[in-house]
Amino acid sequence: MLPLIRIIYVGTTSALENIEPACTNLNLELRVTTGNIGSNVINNTTQTAVIGALVTLQATIAEGDRHGEWTWYVSGQQNSTASDNSNTFYWTETGTFNVRATFKPQGTNCIITASVNVNVILPTVVSYSGQQQFPSDIYLSTYTQLCGNLPGVMFSIGCKDPFSTNVAQSGIVFTATLQIPDQTISDREDSKVKYVQLVNTYRIESLIGQPSPKCQVSPNWMLDTSDPYNSVQSFTNTSNSPLTIEDSDTPLHRVRDDVSGLTSNYVIIEEDFEMYLVYFTGQNASQPRFQRPLAKVYWIWGGRVTKDSNFGVGHRLVGSRSSPGFRPSIPVTAFRSYQGNVVDLPSLNCPDFNCDSDGSYQKECLSQGSNYQWNPVTCNCDYVDSD
Repeated sequence: MLPLIRIIYVGTTSALENIEPACTNLNLELRVTTGNIGSNVINNTTQTAVIGALVTLQATIAEGDRHGEWTWYVSGQQNSTASDNSNTFYWTETGTFNVRATFKPQGTNCIITASVNVNVILPTVVSYSGQQQFPSDIYLSTYTQLCGNLPGVMFSIGCKDPFSTNVAQSGIVFTATLQIPDQTISDREDSKVKYVQLVNTYRIESLIGQPSPKCQVSPNWMLDTSDPYNSVQSFTNTSNSPLTIEDSDTPLHRVRDDVSGLTSNYVIIEEDFEMYLVYFTGQNASQPRFQRPLAKVYWIWGGRVTKDSNFGVGHRLVGSRSSPGFRPSIPVTAFRSYQGNVVDLPSLNCPDFNCDSDGSYQKECLSQGSNYQWNPVTCNCDYVDSD
């Protein structure tokens, strides 16, 4: 005869009323089969688990008839799957919770119970920051291995300058170190970390030979390319060392495409980024069982580039939005609101508006010489090559 299983969820109630008397001839022992604490009996102890990570407890009867009814009780917000004397579960909130296994032998009116308290915690962020690289990282460059191998000219942070011997660098590097307690009853390898980046973009580009400039403007914050961004790391059951995870970004824009033949007359880029450090559990980083952002780094990139044959690569960096340096993080508990993916953002004709109703700005711009052109979209006086 198979045991009857009864699963009871009582929310955050701290106690389960037992009306049956205690069995005096049985001994029930709780052990954990996940984590790294070994096979010791954990009855009446306080253990540690990481939020969202799987915990499997095994209840065993040391002697006597093992046929009967099992009942599992797990307090707190959690998800559990019980099977006979085994229960696998995870919590979705932090706090101190109680897990209890109760066994009622077949044909009796007595019960035996064993319980354990569990402190459910988040990983500790020891450090997290971004570092935008060296001063030479903001320049115009041809494509290199870091940025692709297509011929042309780039506006970028981090791509190699073809006229120097500098090695290509990532534009900005993110480094984080996290720690969980040395001993946990949750599966340490189920606790993972990833990066997710959001972007708010504003790009205007005028291409030589095209009648009007193109605009690429995000209507709201958007996912930057993919989730996860690049790196994913997992804690291990065999090591108590802190986990260190790195990622990087090298934002760029092609101002001369030698394959298509398109060349920018000018381009204006203003982009804001938030790189989130995200804790998650489960096998699929894109569809985690549980996830929670822990911290984020805000950083910006962009500038203004114009065509200029007097400059070595044929374009000139007029101004930059960002400079090398340290980018600190701030703690968070959720993503900001975002929608869509920036890779799907179309490049459209810029909306018409007139910021020079009387023509005075245009007149002043043209008075500077034949290489200057009034741009009604950006309300700027652009320097344009006569080539």
